[in-house]
Amino acid sequence: MFEEETVTLNCTVSAVPQAVVSWSLAGNIVTYDSIDQQGFPVIFSSLTVDMVPRSLGSLTCAAENEHGSDQKTFNIVVYCKYCFKSYNV
Repeated sequence: MFEEETVTLNCTVSAVPQAVVSWSLAGNIVTYDSIDQQGFPVIFSSLTVDMVPRSLGSLTCAAENEHGSDQKTFNIVVYCKYCFKSYNV
C-alpha cells in the first residue's frame, strides 16, 4: 500500500455462541469508527485504515467466546513517497 491510500481488511467469524470480535495493532486494541460488524452466527467484521507511516505493522482480528479463541493477522507495509533514509558510508 502507498501512503494516503485506504485499505479495508475483512474478517469472517462463525461461532456459536456468538463470538466477540476485536481488532488490534501491534497488540493494542484498535477502536476506529470504521469497524463494521454484523451478523449471527457468522460475523462479518471489516476495518478500514488510512495508510500513513504509523499504520505500519501487524493488524490482528481476534474472535473469542466461552469455547475458545482464534485470530488472523494482516501484515501492513506502507510505502512512503517522500520518506528518505540516509546512510553514512
